[in-house]
Amino acid sequence: MENEQRIFKTNMITPIGTFQWIYFDKPKIDRNNEEKPPVYTVTLLIDKKDKKAMEKWESMKECVKNALEKRFLDKVPAKFYTPLKDGDIETNKDAEPAYPGHFYIEAKNKEKPGLVDEDREPILHQQAIWSGCKGRLSVGFVGYDVASKKGVTIYLNNIQLTDTSAPKMGGRKSAEEDFAEE
Repeated sequence: MENEQRIFKTNMITPIGTFQWIYFDKPKIDRNNEEKPPVYTVTLLIDKKDKKAMEKWESMKECVKNALEKRFLDKVPAKFYTPLKDGDIETNKDAEPAYPGHFYIEAKNKEKPGLVDEDREPILHQQAIWSGCKGRLSVGFVGYDVASKKGVTIYLNNIQLTDTSAPKMGGRKSAEEDFAEE
């Protein structure tokens, strides 16, 4: 009998969610460790009430499991870092739920991700995306074992922007809107 090789699903398209903490136009610098290379990053909030999104969340759990098995083979650690977070359990600095009613992920990459609109047309201007916009991500899950830390990280490949109806933080209007009034 031939040796069967298991196929690991470690890449996927996320469900549509809400973007927070977006570092797309320029990479984020780790102020605690400036020797670390800067990374492009985005946090994606996924609504727990969205049934389609919850199906994709299950697929994301499977990708984490596959990434661990791919990295550690049959010796998956009992304790490991998972990039899939529950916004009702994780807390902010005030000990309140970080993102009530949502699961969330942070995806990152040293390389700049591609950005397209709903019709898969490239978006070239950097201010096209802000916290509160909706969209989905193309991501990859990779297991790691570095300096006694074990777990899975999520690599950001590309971003699809699907809804820009959220107001910009601070309520700032575009120049076109400001000067159209007079």
